Amino acid sequence: SCLPPLGFMMGGRWLRFAWFVALFSPFGTAVCFSPLHTSRMSPALRTHSDSCCSAAQKHDSCLMMNVEVRRAAIRETREDLGNSFYVRLSPWREAEEAVLRAPRDLFKTFRAEPIQSVEEGDLEDYGRLARELIDEHLVKDGAVLFRGLPARSAEEFRIFWDACVSSKRHWEYVHYEPFGGHRSQMAGIDLATNTPAPQFLAPHNEMIYNPQPNDVIGLYCLQEADAGGESLMVWNRDYANSVPAALKDFVIEHGGIAYERKYHDASRPDRPALSFVSWQERCELRAGQGKREAEQYWTQRGFKAGNLLWDEQDTLTVRNVEPGWIPDRNSGEGLWFNAISVYSAPLVATMMNFVVRMGDGTQLPFTLVEELKKKLLAHTYALKLMPGDWLVLDNLQVQHGRAPYVDGPRKRTVLAVYANFPKQ
Repeated sequence: SCLPPLGFMMGGRWLRFAWFVALFSPFGTAVCFSPLHTSRMSPALRTHSDSCCSAAQKHDSCLMMNVEVRRAAIRETREDLGNSFYVRLSPWREAEEAVLRAPRDLFKTFRAEPIQSVEEGDLEDYGRLARELIDEHLVKDGAVLFRGLPARSAEEFRIFWDACVSSKRHWEYVHYEPFGGHRSQMAGIDLATNTPAPQFLAPHNEMIYNPQPNDVIGLYCLQEADAGGESLMVWNRDYANSVPAALKDFVIEHGGIAYERKYHDASRPDRPALSFVSWQERCELRAGQGKREAEQYWTQRGFKAGNLLWDEQDTLTVRNVEPGWIPDRNSGEGLWFNAISVYSAPLVATMMNFVVRMGDGTQLPFTLVEELKKKLLAHTYALKLMPGDWLVLDNLQVQHGRAPYVDGPRKRTVLAVYANFPKQ
């Protein structure tokens, strides 16, 4: 905890006092910054804070950060994340079920100290504090969990998120780039998924089917589900060890993985069957914009101009080929990084107008892919997010998914934000 601000009225003017204290608890360490009733910290107070940090750093568990805040505080905690979660993989077949482990001791958990009458400046301070902890732990552990953050609406979370992104070394905002239509939003922030509640959303890396997937994804809970809806996590380093050797060799021999999407022309009345998104909608074009602007949209996102193909119906096919492996940020070892276990089913591909095949055009080895899918759950962890929880993932290291759920009187609401690390 932190000492409260001392302020009293004298001669019509406020006297302002600040205490900088790091108090230790058996559950972790409080990162405390006293509430100042001024918008900026004076040089004298900043120097005093730095000297306190130097003394406190003698303790291994102390966390003090060079962030100017008024009242916000976040401390490390060792909370019980649960023992296991029962997950139905299908609402139609009772046999498809699993018991998944809670992600104990896999990443750091931090809890925000509550404050009364949260103001915009407080939300910004929490965002800056969170960013300091993310910078310290995310790449090392692959995930960071914050609990009890005070944002209670999408509008409030937007303030928190903007401060987090713009803190010190600016992250780059990333716009969600799906293969299909865009996601629903609240206050300009994406909802985590359009996948219906009864469906199991298999673990995956965000935008893995694009040439430039995002570095970071954050999932913020505004309202939990009445039952189910656990967030799923898979560490790619563990999952890579389960990939059958025959499948690894197959991917290499056939030139990696090809992702192909088709978009119809909205101006034509003869829309192809099972084509739900036009290239005008997908590229967010304005009236009067056409093929040239659509091609610019894709090339700006890393797609090669030679892989943008038009047919006689002005249907646009967008294709990219990826190796299926990336180097681990920490060890440099190869990580299994592709979408074949999620989008390999022929029926799913047809319904979504999205095709995954090998780089040379060979069809996927479905027997090997099905073998891989069965091993996925052995490496899957489950965690139920509650209001004020923010799960931040290194998108290149950790997959995420969602268990089926049932809503209560209030609808489950989880926001999703994306960013890239600063360019070196």
